[in-house]
Amino acid sequence: MLLAPAANLYEPIESPDEVFEHPLAVAYHFTRWHPGEDGAATFRLVSQLSGGPDQLVMYFSADGYADDSVQAEEWRIQLERAEGGWRVTDAGKRVKCYRGADAGEWQKGLCP
Repeated sequence: MLLAPAANLYEPIESPDEVFEHPLAVAYHFTRWHPGEDGAATFRLVSQLSGGPDQLVMYFSADGYADDSVQAEEWRIQLERAEGGWRVTDAGKRVKCYRGADAGEWQKGLCP
């Protein structure tokens, strides 16, 4: 069983006020990853943990950006079923930076 990182390890980010047809559409919303785009980052759905039939917590990451400071990003997104799909109820993000004291480690905040 995969041990998922705790919510407090992620910087809180604003949850969109919309309903998404599918959980993967939520991941596309938060990442800079777009399938088929030249030079796109690599996207990984790290895990999905169910909090019940109408709740879902997703962990996903993207890396390989054409960026000299951000090595990778990872999101923790909590969803619940809504009419027409899924609504985000909680969202957080952490990053791996190329530089700084904690380079190459997951951390909250912006990269230097």
